[in-house]
Amino acid sequence: MYAQDDCLVIADMKGMQDSFFYLQDSVLRREIGSFNFIGSFLGKGGKAELLRFEVSEFSRDRIILTHDTISVFIGSTTFFPRMHQLEFNKEWNFLYRIDQKPYWGIEGRVPHRRIAGVFLSFDNTNVSIPYRDYRDLFEPNLCRRTSLFGRLVCRSEAFMSEDGRRIYIYMRNGTIPSLYEVTWIIEDGEYIGRVVDFAY
Repeated sequence: MYAQDDCLVIADMKGMQDSFFYLQDSVLRREIGSFNFIGSFLGKGGKAELLRFEVSEFSRDRIILTHDTISVFIGSTTFFPRMHQLEFNKEWNFLYRIDQKPYWGIEGRVPHRRIAGVFLSFDNTNVSIPYRDYRDLFEPNLCRRTSLFGRLVCRSEAFMSEDGRRIYIYMRNGTIPSLYEVTWIIEDGEYIGRVVDFAY
């Protein structure tokens, strides 16, 4: 961190190992690039025919997305600072790590909301996204109705590949200027990883 001309420059320490740009699998790259911001906006992805899940239930704290007998659940809850280890730059009072990790969603300040859990349910089987793969993600955006016309706007979605082997759980979260997107990947009924990038 450096102070130059009264501006605070913060290095992005989140790393790039989860970035879309480092995704090697061409099938995953093409399919994820069909709906995520980075892949579609920058033309770095491809075009794939994916089935979009329907919103079957939503509230401030959760969303359920369904297709046939498959359900995706995403929950959110209040972030309680005293239950976490917060590391600040003392000179600037800038929060830079939560529970010893860089974090996504709101730069330099304490988050208000966190992801409470993400799982997929099908054929009496549950596939849970491990806590380690959402514990650094904050300010989740689920669904809301616009004040004009009451249109439903969802920043949380789920998609299935054409061959039915892969399910993608996608969220576009955060607050400006800290918008980010995350995609969790389930292949053949097993969680295989995530893709996270800034979404602007």
